[in-house]
Amino acid sequence: MLLSSVPGIIYSIYRFFELKKVNFFGIFMIVTLIIGTLIDVLAGSAIQLLWNNVIYAYVMSGFFLLTILIKKPITLYFALDFRPSRT
Repeated sequence: MLLSSVPGIIYSIYRFFELKKVNFFGIFMIVTLIIGTLIDVLAGSAIQLLWNNVIYAYVMSGFFLLTILIKKPITLYFALDFRPSRT
């Protein structure tokens, strides 16, 4: 499971050095991968792992809804990262 996060981390680092600016989606992806891995590793039992993932999903959806309510949707920042850059 940890090996599957390596391509995302490498891509984020590559994009940072290529564009010479911070890639918001890359930072978000790395942080969520680290938090998800910590949730999996620190769970004491299988049932606690499942509950931790449910709680994490609620927290993430609350975070997305909060960004919408304060009129700064995080998905728009993701879209800015994926748009083609002008050269």
